[in-house]
Amino acid sequence: MIIAQFTRSVGAIAVAAALTVAPMLAKAADNVATFVWTEDVTDWNPASSSSAEGAIMANLYEPLVYANPDGSFRPGLATKWSVDESGLVWTFKLRQGVTFHDGAPFNAASVKASIETTKAAAGSGFIWLPVAEITTPDDFTVQMKTSFPVNLPVAASAMYAAWMYSPNASKEELSAGKKSFGTGPYTLRLYKAGQQVVLDRNPNYWGKHPDGGFDRVVIRIVKEASTRIQLMTSGKVDIAADIPSDQLAGVNSTPGVSVHSEESLEFIFWYINTKVAPTDNIHVRKAIRHLWDSATVASGIYNGTSVPMTSALPMAMKGVKKIAFPAFDVEAAKAELAASGLSADKLKITIGYITALEEHKNAAILFQQNAAKAGLTVVLKPNDWGTLWANARDAKTATNMLGVVWWPIYNTISDLLYAAFFSEEKIFNLSMYGNPAFDGKLFEGLGNEVVNPEAAYKAYAEAMEILNQDAVAVFDQDVKFVYAARDDLKGLNYNRYYNRYFFFNDLTRK
Repeated sequence: MIIAQFTRSVGAIAVAAALTVAPMLAKAADNVATFVWTEDVTDWNPASSSSAEGAIMANLYEPLVYANPDGSFRPGLATKWSVDESGLVWTFKLRQGVTFHDGAPFNAASVKASIETTKAAAGSGFIWLPVAEITTPDDFTVQMKTSFPVNLPVAASAMYAAWMYSPNASKEELSAGKKSFGTGPYTLRLYKAGQQVVLDRNPNYWGKHPDGGFDRVVIRIVKEASTRIQLMTSGKVDIAADIPSDQLAGVNSTPGVSVHSEESLEFIFWYINTKVAPTDNIHVRKAIRHLWDSATVASGIYNGTSVPMTSALPMAMKGVKKIAFPAFDVEAAKAELAASGLSADKLKITIGYITALEEHKNAAILFQQNAAKAGLTVVLKPNDWGTLWANARDAKTATNMLGVVWWPIYNTISDLLYAAFFSEEKIFNLSMYGNPAFDGKLFEGLGNEVVNPEAAYKAYAEAMEILNQDAVAVFDQDVKFVYAARDDLKGLNYNRYYNRYFFFNDLTRK
């Protein structure tokens, strides 16, 4: 859900190290694809994983259902599904002859255990909250009763928290990063923290490996953008993610390499902490909103790979309504700061962003310069994502603002509204925000999504207007997912519902 990207500043020694160290970490295989990725794994546990490692995990673990790019669904570990006349009881027929990586059989009991464990875990398990009861009429049938009508395949096909995993694996084993316990086409061979992940083809996979498909996939973790570019343009990797926008043309001109820019549901926003002074003062938060210049961020920093947000979610998501966000206006910001009643020495805030996230760094610097014109001092606090995320959940260590890259866990407006701003959500509500009026509109929308979609969209729009009025975030940029790939790579079938995911079993060389 939340992802870091990285800076391009690195010396020749770092480049040389990245080019030489990683290949020594795994024995050779006959047919290997190599990816250069920007973020280390933060959580190997499929029950709680909710960050950038999903792009790796999706090749180890599988859901009951997959979402298609057009919003329809296709079978995963379930072959078919249906709902009764009440709209409350869903029946999933399971695929037979499937085993987990540890040899345990995939069956109804394992589905029940996976969902119940995930629902209780910290992370994205909220996708299963409507499920009140799970029963297993036979070994390959699962029935789920929901507390109100929902389109359960939406949750069952989610990017996170929908994965099935072996019931024999303990929480410690799932989290260790030494083995995988899914049913997917690849198994975890090796993980070296901060360096690389190696996956091997699963010889017992229930599905088909394509002719010419890769026996091994190596994901090299490289935080420095200049190193990723060097690896890509020198032909040492097959795919490189997060090429800085001002370097795209140069990479695209490399023989045998093309830059891909995909329409996505990815977006950038900046939490504003409502509990940490001085942003516990709504006038300071409103001033911040007037001092953020999203138009210049889009044109001068993202260089055409983004557009300013016009709602709290991408407009490409069904049912999203436009919101009239405050305009960039230094004089209006001055008036709000004056209305705050705070003395000049109290008008000082901190802003956190991923150390190596070039676009975020430049956006924060632009904001810092604009804020100074209004009399607001901004202190930059870059750090690695794990530290920022941990600090943001504690009022004693949280910054006043925090930049994140977000995409929906699943295709519903409630995704962001619940995860990022619901008053009782403690993992992702990094604004420390709580408003009963917002919570009420959120759950009004949830209760109407299936039975009355227009009423749901209206309630969600009202919830987003409350966020706007309370100035709990800067909703900044709708962005495209940009990556570079070798031209001889076939099977790059991008699906915006699985943002940043590459399904390695689809890939071959031409």
